[in-house]
Amino acid sequence: MNSTIRSLTSFGRSTAKSCPSPGMTSKYSPIIEEAVTEQVRAVDPDADAEQEAGILTSLVRGLIGSVLIGERTPQQAVELVDRQLDRVFGDEGRRRR
Repeated sequence: MNSTIRSLTSFGRSTAKSCPSPGMTSKYSPIIEEAVTEQVRAVDPDADAEQEAGILTSLVRGLIGSVLIGERTPQQAVELVDRQLDRVFGDEGRRRR
């Protein structure tokens, strides 16, 4: 679980800081999404891991823009991601954090 959070955080930071070209994001997005997919599968083999990973990574990408334009604070963004992680991973994920 911690590696999922680290992956999402790193992805968010790298996207926000170094997105001079759309190609950079498209290069790393599949790698990050696959790492998150593996984490979802590890916690819940019955989940639709690809879909959950897509939701999580898209949420992070969307929140980056929201924070950058002042729509949300960084803390609010973290709280939204935490809520989604709790929804996906539930009690099992909470124990792993």
